[in-house]
Amino acid sequence: MILGVASDPAEGDVGRGVGRPPLPPFRHARALRRLLGFPPAAGEEPRARFALEVFYYRAASEIGSLAAALGGLDGIVFTAGIGENAVPVRSAIGRACAWLGVELDEEANQRNQTRISTPKSRVGAYMIKTDENLMIARHVRALVGG
Repeated sequence: MILGVASDPAEGDVGRGVGRPPLPPFRHARALRRLLGFPPAAGEEPRARFALEVFYYRAASEIGSLAAALGGLDGIVFTAGIGENAVPVRSAIGRACAWLGVELDEEANQRNQTRISTPKSRVGAYMIKTDENLMIARHVRALVGG
């Protein structure tokens, strides 16, 4: 399920009855792209904004869970599609993780620098570029014994 829109009817029922209902579907992915900082699109759906707020919340919740399990964090790394390209996503998740000691340098974040946390931040925050296709190819090659 992606943002509450089930691609398979059975998948849509998985979240029901376990305390977390699926997000209401929305019509335009363009609204999400605009909210993520990609080129502007016409209009902004409130449901798209809500879906992003839930995404930020869930990402920060997972980071918090990992911090608890690990006894703290040295750093947070944003990578791949959204992590590399969506400044507002990094900002929102960074703000949500301030309680862990994350202090983003918004100017560095806007410039897509590698280190996007301030020197005073107790937890470093980084934006690391990756070549997802190359990584997939390497893993496939390792699996097939090449």
